[in-house]
Order: sequence, then C-alpha cells, then structure tokens
Amino acid sequence: WWGLDWEPEGLPPHVTREDSVEIHFTNPFAMIGYRWTISEAERGIVASQSRPSGFVPGQPGFGLPIVASGLGAGKFTLTIQGWDGDEWFPMGGSSYTYSWTVDPDYGTDLSDLPHVLSRLYESVQGSTLNFAWDGRNEAGILVAPGWYTVLLRLEDPLGNATYSKQLFYVDQLSGAGDVTVQVSAGARRPDARGGWLVWEESGAGAPDIRARRLAEGSVAVALTNSARAQEHPRTDGRYVVWQGRGENGNWDVFLADLESPSVIERLTQTPGMNETRPVIDWPWVAWQERPLDGSAPWQVRATNLETAESFRVFPGPDEQLTPHIHAGRVVWRDMRHPGTGEIYFQDLEDGTTRRLTDNLFAKVRPRIDGPWVVWQDNRMGQVEIFGYNLLRGVDEQLTFGPGNKANPFLADGWLLYEEDSLFVNSVNFELMDLDTRRSVPLTRSDAPKSAGVIAADRFVWSQTDGESGAVLREARLPALQAVFDNQNAVPVTEGMAAAYGNAFSLLADWGAAAGVASVSRFAGSLPDWSEETAVLENGFPAGHNFPLEPGAFLWIRFAGDEVLELDIPQTAGVNLPSGISALSYDRFPLGYSAAAFVRDLGPERVRAIRFLDSATGFWRSLEVKEDGELLGPNFRIPAVAVVLLDLREAIPSWTPYTP
Repeated sequence: WWGLDWEPEGLPPHVTREDSVEIHFTNPFAMIGYRWTISEAERGIVASQSRPSGFVPGQPGFGLPIVASGLGAGKFTLTIQGWDGDEWFPMGGSSYTYSWTVDPDYGTDLSDLPHVLSRLYESVQGSTLNFAWDGRNEAGILVAPGWYTVLLRLEDPLGNATYSKQLFYVDQLSGAGDVTVQVSAGARRPDARGGWLVWEESGAGAPDIRARRLAEGSVAVALTNSARAQEHPRTDGRYVVWQGRGENGNWDVFLADLESPSVIERLTQTPGMNETRPVIDWPWVAWQERPLDGSAPWQVRATNLETAESFRVFPGPDEQLTPHIHAGRVVWRDMRHPGTGEIYFQDLEDGTTRRLTDNLFAKVRPRIDGPWVVWQDNRMGQVEIFGYNLLRGVDEQLTFGPGNKANPFLADGWLLYEEDSLFVNSVNFELMDLDTRRSVPLTRSDAPKSAGVIAADRFVWSQTDGESGAVLREARLPALQAVFDNQNAVPVTEGMAAAYGNAFSLLADWGAAAGVASVSRFAGSLPDWSEETAVLENGFPAGHNFPLEPGAFLWIRFAGDEVLELDIPQTAGVNLPSGISALSYDRFPLGYSAAAFVRDLGPERVRAIRFLDSATGFWRSLEVKEDGELLGPNFRIPAVAVVLLDLREAIPSWTPYTP
C-alpha cells in the first residue's frame, strides 16, 4: 500500500460462494483514519464507512475491521482511502483496491466427475439428518478405491441454495496393504490351510510345485524341479498332494510332508490311467480318475493313507468332477442326472451318500469345510454362491446383489469368493462370515485377479502385474469379528485404542453405525471384577468415559448382526497369569479349537477354557483333569475372541502354534 508490499488480512478469494467479508489490517504509517467502500459492477456502492479519528498509528488491528454482509451475487471492488488528520490521501496511487466475485454456485459443478450416489431429503426443517455412506453407488456396488467428493446442497422455499463439500478416501484393501510374496512368471493356483501356502509355478519350462510358510520372513521351498508338468497342488496344512506327468504322458498323484519336503511319495503309478485334481485332509486323499484313452467317464476315488483302503466313492455311468475333502467327507460334481451336474456328498467313514442339489442349472466348484458345502450356481440368471448346511439340511443362496460371484473358498466359517461388480471383466474378492451373512471387501481394483485363498491370518491371490506376468500377492487379514444382536465380548485392539482412545468416542461412532447403546468394561479379576459403563443418552455419551486399553475387552450389545474390522492383528506374545483371567486376542489361527488351545498351553497347566458363543448365546466350556483328560466339547475358537482361562500356572509370552 502506497508503494509497499502490504495488504489487509482476511480478503476473500477472487471467486467465492461467501457473500460476507471481515477484513483486518495493521496501520504501519502516520495515517490515523480511513474510509472504505464496496461497490458492485452493476449496482454501484453497496456498503461504505468513514473512520477519520480514534486510531493509534502502528496499533495491531488498526481499530475496527471492515465488515459487510448480505452482499449477494456479483462482481465487487473494495476501495480503502487513508486520512492523515488533515485530509484524505489522494485517490489512485494512494488508495488501495481489491476485486472479487461472489458466485453462490461456485465449485458445485461436478459434471466432469462420474456420478456415484444421490439422496434427496424433503421437508427437513427443524430436524436432524444422519447419513453414513457405505462406499456403494446407486446400484449397490462398492466403488473403486480413491478420492470422492461429497456435495451437500441446502435449499429454502424460495429456491436460494447454499453448499458444503467434503472429500473422502476409499481404501483399496481392508486392513494392511498388500505385498508381493513371489514374483515369477506363471505363479498361480494357490492353496492354503493351517500355516502353509502351496502353489504351482512355471519358470522357463514346465510348472513345478512350491510351498511357503505363512509367516514373516519365510522363504519358498521347491518341492519339485521336474522336466514334466507338476500341477494343481492342494494342502491340509501338513501334507500336500498334486498331479504330475508320468513317463508315458499320463497323470499320477504325488504326496509330500511339508515338514520334510525333500521326500516325495508317489501315490499312484498306473500307466493306463489318468489321476487328476487330488485333494487331501489327512488321512484321506481323493482324486478323479479315468482311463488314459478317455473310454470311460471320470470317477472320484478316495484312499485312506493310514489303512491303505482305496475305493471309488459312488460309481456311476457319468462323470464325477472336482472333488474336495474335509474331515473324512468328500463332495463333488456328479453328472448322472439330466442337466449340467449336481452336488453330491459322502461320509468316507460310513459310506453315507447324499445328493445336495436337484435342478437343471449349472453347479460347479464345490468345497466343504465344517458343516458347510458351497459352490457357484447360475440358477438366478447370474452366477451366485449357494451353500448347503449339513446340520440343517438346507440348500440356500448365500450371495446377492449386482455382479457375478464365483470360485468359493471356505475356511473356519468364512467364505471367500470372487465378484465382478466393479468393472467389466474385473475380479475382486469379498469375505463373508457365514454366521452373520455379512461380507467385507478385500480388494477393489481393476488388476486381473484369480484363485484367492485364506489361511492363518493371511489372504493370498494370483494377480497379473504388467510385465511380471502372474504373481502371488499376500496381505495380512484384518482382525474381523462377527458380532450379534445380543451380548458380545469384543477385544480392544491396538487399532481401536489408537482410533478412539476412550469409551465416549467409541460409543459415539458405533452408536450411529451399529446401534450400540452402551459399552462396558470390567476392571480387576475374579471374583472382584467391577463394571464401568458408557451409555448413549439422547444421542450423547454419558456415564464412565474409561480409556480403551489394548488387551482389555468390552461387553457390547449390537442392534443387529455385524462384522467388525478391528485393525491389523497383534504379533507380540501375551503373558497369561495363573488363576482365572480373560484373554482378549485377535490372532487365533483359522480353524483353531479349544483342544488345540489346550495343546498349545500344555494340558498340565490348564484347568478350564470357557468361551461365549454369541451366535447362540451359549457358553462353551472345556475342562482339563489333572491327568490331562479333556471333558466337554471341542468347540471352535474364532480368529478374534475373548476366552476365559483358568490356569494352574502362569505362561509368559504365549502365542498360538501354527503348523
């Protein structure tokens, strides 16, 4: 101003939606007053004020600010002229001017961006609206990862509008980012269970079989290095089977113990027969077989590796394909009926055989784990995942919504499947808890993907990455806990404690998102536990605002069935005290059980293990007698759980055993 590089503070942007200004400035000169005007290009002067006295030169703030409101839309110019006590400084070079435009719609034209979702609320005056975006578009499809703009437009009865914008980021992967574990042309067809990952890998020649522990820092083990193709590996977490080319070009079945991978056993050696698609769950191995000349249909054979018993499971006139096996039970696709195949089941111990489906639509890729058999099915006009609960005897649809769902993988009550709703010809993965039927996305990108598996605390899939070709990618699964519309014991993870800090913050978020009305914690140890509770009263937290401490647990009732994502599982060991205590843990391996827990702790150290099964509302209990005998059912322990322990002695730095 007056030849110096100086401007008032608080000037509006050159284009703005705000039609009010408040401008401050400090007078560094001998001026003791000023006057100002704000004029609009078409309306002339719309605001002005003269202040010729009462100012102290150099005083911060230089008196009262320039304030004007209700300017409306238009192109405005601010002019400031100084007063030295005797006269006004000359206009022109001795006055200060600044121009800007008020446009109420500025920044609200998002027509260049793809539209994702719109919501209209009418007659909202005097009310409070709550809206939480779940990351899905108008068609109910989860959007791609990246930044999204949310525009709020408020309109009065006269049509006057005001706006607010905010940016949100959608993550690409639930939990941690992914990391390449094996980069090699032709890395594909992974399978995993327990603590092991196996896959088929093609380098410069025929494919070979590789294995790797699902643990930080582990390296790949070369099970085969053959000039003949070795394909389709499958594991039960200790052993691995695969099909390998024989000397005369036929397929045979091979076996390796992952604890002693240098010893390879050939389970079949039949020059006139092809044996393919082997699967294993010790002591049973199953595969499909037929004569090399193709003169007969594929039939499923099962072999008990302990007794050497071997038989065709359900001989028939038509093909039996893609067997899968778990706990002495086998499922397969059977073509003996009109149509494109039905799903069959057999208990290999007693021979009980059951037909699980009965319709003319295509049903392929069956898998079995625990009480569930699942497969992909097109009876609904697009591909969906269907399941059969062996305890309930019900054939039911498990997946819904836009896009196809295919290639199911089962592990410990979790269903992993591919879906293509995001992009045309794309594949991404979702993970569903079969108790709650709630699913969470694991990937959201357009990179070509296939063959996803989960085991231990890892998620692995095959992906085509540019010039690298097919690679395996791995991510640590987030700590996911299924909760129900009754009382649930929820562990406090490090991620929860970092994100919320205290009970009030957690309750404010979970109250709106999941209908939680109260959160309680228990301090001390039995029998002197004391309860502290935070509750929602009229929408605001009240009661005890206790801190969230990793390793503790919360007692929460939810409004409905949910799957909570509780950040990345912990890796450090846990110190377990003697006597009765509560273990809040988020890294139990998939498929873990109470008997496995007793084995890991040492039977001589354990009196009892108890767990609240919130899906049923029942407490499960396993007692250990002094001679090590187990009394009670061998119940499942979820990957994220709170378990009550009664120990005879303390156990320092405990972690669960993973094969």
